[in-house]
Amino acid sequence: MKFTDYFAYQVRMRPQDPCMTDDSRELTYLDADRDSTALAAALGDLPPQSRVAVVADNSVDFLLLDLATTKANLVLVPLNTRLNPAEWAQLIDHAEARIVFVGENYCAAMETVRTRLEHVGSWVALGAVDRPGWTAAARLTPGAARPDRAGCGDDHDIDVQLYTSGTTGQPKGVLHSHDSMTMSISQWAQMVEPWDGLRNGRSLVVAPLFHGAALIMWRTTACWGGHVQTQPRFDVDAVLDAAVRHPISWTFLVPSMIHACLERIPRREPADYRFNLIMYGGSPIAEVILRGALGDLGRHFLQIYGMTESLLTTTLTPADHVRALDGHPELLLAAGRPVAGVGLVIHPSDGAPAARTVGELVVTCPNPMIGYSKNDEATAAILHDGGLHTGDAGFIDADGYLHLCGRIKDMIVTGGENVYSTEVEDVLHAHPAVADVAVIGTPDPKWGEVVTAILVARPGATIDVADVVSFCRDRIARYKVPKRIEIADRLPRNSMGKLLKHQVRERYCTPVALS
Repeated sequence: MKFTDYFAYQVRMRPQDPCMTDDSRELTYLDADRDSTALAAALGDLPPQSRVAVVADNSVDFLLLDLATTKANLVLVPLNTRLNPAEWAQLIDHAEARIVFVGENYCAAMETVRTRLEHVGSWVALGAVDRPGWTAAARLTPGAARPDRAGCGDDHDIDVQLYTSGTTGQPKGVLHSHDSMTMSISQWAQMVEPWDGLRNGRSLVVAPLFHGAALIMWRTTACWGGHVQTQPRFDVDAVLDAAVRHPISWTFLVPSMIHACLERIPRREPADYRFNLIMYGGSPIAEVILRGALGDLGRHFLQIYGMTESLLTTTLTPADHVRALDGHPELLLAAGRPVAGVGLVIHPSDGAPAARTVGELVVTCPNPMIGYSKNDEATAAILHDGGLHTGDAGFIDADGYLHLCGRIKDMIVTGGENVYSTEVEDVLHAHPAVADVAVIGTPDPKWGEVVTAILVARPGATIDVADVVSFCRDRIARYKVPKRIEIADRLPRNSMGKLLKHQVRERYCTPVALS
């Protein structure tokens, strides 16, 4: 089934209930169905499975486009708004998009690369502003083909083409079918319902819709009859204002966003922030942040782990978070346990499956990607032997919790010993002067590689290198202690909070070590 099948059921059951809201308008289920069907009709001349790219902030228009492409049996290709125009052009060309929708904030930047993309038949500006040379979305007219092709095609057809965040290099176009995305909606609903009351609830979508998590979050809400409130991008005051005006059933934030909310609350007028469930991902949450957030921000916290290729894989439940604060803080470093239908296997470097040893995480799941667009070699490298080989290093403890140790390629070999960067990062995150950290291996003529830590200081704090080394020696083996420490103003992270280690390596991979 397609998500629009579930959406159509909600239209019948609750036509006048609020469905989607942004800063400028609110649509009922009936409104959203009518407007998305009209947009699907305007796209009706495109051949089935044509790519429709979009570069835009979160909005009702974005949600309507998602509905419309599914109804018209087209493939949505949402692109990262933080890329530069040359990168947009590269991905639009790779996807062979026939039509490109662009938010009004990005039209001027896109103008600089439009002439390179001769295969694009139409450029559509989202928003109310008419621009010369662009078609306004509101002025699109129905094509000659059937206006609604929701009953056409196959559930195994491609639904979305999601480009990976590029945390390890060049982005790849991940293909997911309608079956895959609908299965993920079911997994999300099972995950959220016990803590939220998903039906008739209100979700706040702040994470960008070009990420799979935000896309599935809005779809899950709509398929269960909830009300989706979008914000164009993360703004700490806007997020807090939303939770004051209306109870928010659930939202998704990364830990840095949660931290920003906590820092902002004391500077605002006293208020009751009504977040019922706050989901987060991208990185673990610090114990001190969780304690403050449970008291001041939300009732329940839930961590999710997954990849664009596998979608939702594991969760650390609200009950796990309570247990973590009740004498088991090590749980906060875990990625959780598998969601329904997912199996986890750890493959050590010799290729044989093993328990409680560090190795590559292999996922078996009912909804893996179809593959990478135009990249059979990369597809074969990750999908083989009945599993999805994630490239993440980790282990599974006696209670079934997955613990991630970083990327396999991030393992540091120093003096013949293996060091996983995440283990060292976890220790450094606990240092009172450290706000952010990246650990990499850098070349060294004596050791092969040395453990190198790049640290960002907390506001008002000063990092003493000798103190950091002593702090580490008290907590981890000496060969894991950083031999080189650098101080930075900030570290590169993507919009979901993931550290961009390939950029860190480009900056710091020079053979300079502590004596």
